[in-house]
Amino acid sequence: MKIKQAIIFIFLMLAVFTISFFFLAQSNIKIYSQNKKSASLEKQILDANKDNIASAKAESQQKIKGIYSGDHIKGDIEAPVQIIFYGDFYDEFSRDFQKTLQQAQQEFGDKIVIAFRNFYSFDKPFVKPLVLASECASEQNKFWEFYDDAFNTNQLDLDVNRIVSSIDLEQNKFNQCIKEEMYNDEIVAGLKNASNSGIYGSPTVLINNELIIGARPFDDYQGKDGEMEGLKSVIQRHLQ
Repeated sequence: MKIKQAIIFIFLMLAVFTISFFFLAQSNIKIYSQNKKSASLEKQILDANKDNIASAKAESQQKIKGIYSGDHIKGDIEAPVQIIFYGDFYDEFSRDFQKTLQQAQQEFGDKIVIAFRNFYSFDKPFVKPLVLASECASEQNKFWEFYDDAFNTNQLDLDVNRIVSSIDLEQNKFNQCIKEEMYNDEIVAGLKNASNSGIYGSPTVLINNELIIGARPFDDYQGKDGEMEGLKSVIQRHLQ
């Protein structure tokens, strides 16, 4: 009798499992079908609006102000290739791209001009003292000395006081500039202007109005879509 009851119990369990599996499979098929339909609809929307998307991207690039006298400029502002570098002294990728820019300077000399614009996320407040210090150094015509020292120092060792000592700033004037946060409004305005122009991360680079996002290497490289232009090739193309 117990064996019979056990057999009946096993058959009941198998029946319950089979029914549950059937409904679960039907549910998964429905979800898969919905996801596939959603993905297809998304692709149709993107395809239908690709011209508008491209136009919006181009409009965003046009909003970015070209190099002007208020920028931190290295090179002749009339050079044929104008490079605007939105970077963050603490950011690993900005630091990589800074090395790439050094290669470009050695390779192309006075054919390029570089403008650096401080850009960092508002959720990284620890960056701000370094940015303020760089602007106060600029007040004494020492921005590029500050820039070189900051980018060539390990992130963990970045220290404003050490940099100030190494580039021989007039200490009292610098301290007053820092205390009063003299360039705070300009820094905040620059960050907001960059964000409003479609810049959301660093490094972001504009080469003669061609937008490049990320730390592009100097030489050509293999990307997921095949061979990609390095910075050298991009500059050579703009020189043609």
